[in-house]
Amino acid sequence: MEMERVFKRMKDSQAQPDDTTYSIMVEAYRKEGMNDKIYYLEQEKQTMITDDKIVSQPENAIVS
Repeated sequence: MEMERVFKRMKDSQAQPDDTTYSIMVEAYRKEGMNDKIYYLEQEKQTMITDDKIVSQPENAIVS
């Protein structure tokens, strides 16, 4: 699919996908009945969110 190629190029160029990007991807996959792709995309989004929180934490932050 063309959108997958664009999405890959976006990530390859270090452009971070946002919620809108993921929502559009999920909706397109849903319309095509590609539930397995939705699952993997949502896993990727969760990983990105988790990684982003870890990266954005100051080194000396106290996490409770």
